Amino acid sequence: MPGRSVRERVLLVDSQDESRRALQLLLQGCGMDVRAFSSAAAAMAETMLEQIRTLLIARQLSDGDAIELLRRLAARGWRGRAILIAGESHAELDDAARDAGFAGVVKKPVGRLELLGALAR
Repeated sequence: MPGRSVRERVLLVDSQDESRRALQLLLQGCGMDVRAFSSAAAAMAETMLEQIRTLLIARQLSDGDAIELLRRLAARGWRGRAILIAGESHAELDDAARDAGFAGVVKKPVGRLELLGALAR
């Protein structure tokens, strides 16, 4: 439909159901199109990866970790912005995340302003 804006597509991966659902609702409330998964394996099965602009990945997943998932998605050709969701944030973790290709780190529980700030960077 002409004139219709395209919503930003976000891939959210978090093994914790409550956290994933809260983030999904928060992102959808901000007008984003969210594909949410509970595992790295499910995220790897995403068929429309080329349409995903942003990844939000929890540090620890039930079947792996965020850094490995980011590497696997990049190997499949994904090129976008990735943000790590961590239980804690400190200089060493932030540096390791950036070295792995993450644009930023947000701390759980993720607040609206913190998340929107990370997405805007």
